[in-house]
Amino acid sequence: MQRKIDTYLLLKYFKCETNTIEEARIAHWLANDPDGSHAEAYKDARILFEGITLHSGQAAPDTVGRKIPRAVKRTLQWAAAVAALVLAGATGVHLAQTRLHTEYQTFMVPAGKNMQMTLADGSRIWMNGGSEIEVPVSFARNGRNIRLNNGEIFLDVERDEKRPFRVETYAGTIEVLGTKFNVESDEARQLFSTTLIEGSVKIDADNGLQYMMQPNDIVKMEDNVWTVGRIEDTYSVTCWMNGLIDIANTPFDKLLDEFEKTFDVKIVSSLSKMPDVSFTRGKIRISDGVESALGILRLSADFSYEYDRTTNTIYIK
Repeated sequence: MQRKIDTYLLLKYFKCETNTIEEARIAHWLANDPDGSHAEAYKDARILFEGITLHSGQAAPDTVGRKIPRAVKRTLQWAAAVAALVLAGATGVHLAQTRLHTEYQTFMVPAGKNMQMTLADGSRIWMNGGSEIEVPVSFARNGRNIRLNNGEIFLDVERDEKRPFRVETYAGTIEVLGTKFNVESDEARQLFSTTLIEGSVKIDADNGLQYMMQPNDIVKMEDNVWTVGRIEDTYSVTCWMNGLIDIANTPFDKLLDEFEKTFDVKIVSSLSKMPDVSFTRGKIRISDGVESALGILRLSADFSYEYDRTTNTIYIK
């Protein structure tokens, strides 16, 4: 069975940022399309890409001239024709625009990676590894809504007083006009946090309360308990954008949770008591890998571990 191609890889392809192996994978995926679903996914991703580049004022790279097999070219031509019919069909331009406003595309970033994208209004989003968001092809006239299904993102939102920007999460909705802030949402672990870097933010929480935030405020929810605090070093929250994990003043079990999420591994601990860690400052480079991260953690905590690579599981002892 042909492995699914994610939207992230197709967007890289449209931006001419894929390598030869990735391009060959896409070509094989398009050439093996028994039910037309691959061409449909390609078409939807292309519409999304063109919508983003059109509204951000960027020139879309020319991907038509790529040297790919003739059979694949026919598939791409068919997909382009379907896209044209959708956008300029008998239902008219208005329905096509409505579709762009109401249809959402899902973006998923692999663990250990991050992705930066510019939305239709010029707002920018950075996605941490393991994150998943949904965005419309273009925003409606009365609002700009995206969904954070899971993970962590940083947003630099373009100000537009007529169209508030909203981030929907399982724990509530964040509304802004123009600002910079970080959001983390993990429904499985019942975690949520928003850290405001610049501007102002309003959170309509699912507990019925409303939180108005100022720069350096952090609103957190853990196990259905909401707290509001201040943070002096905002870089400790946003350093993941530069490929780093902040380990200062973070409990041992929370660091293991962070390693699980960042490095896409399962960590099982048999310790009867979690060690006390004493890092008052410091950051771990993600690109060095999980074993390097565990090695740094062992400098301050007494434990050993075994790494079963066949199951991608780390046992802490």
